[in-house]
Amino acid sequence: MDSSEQRLHLSGALGREPLNRFIELGWIQRSDDSRAVIITRAGRQGFDESFGIGPGT
Repeated sequence: MDSSEQRLHLSGALGREPLNRFIELGWIQRSDDSRAVIITRAGRQGFDESFGIGPGT
């Protein structure tokens, strides 16, 4: 759990490897001014096609 936000999240290698891959694919971008990430248009399509979790699901 993230102590500053009190939300469950993946950390360490378990979270880092998918993050790096999604960045390589252009599915997400890091925000310039926070720890947040931005899901790109390609990411919305890729997540939906790969995992069935896109807009409208």
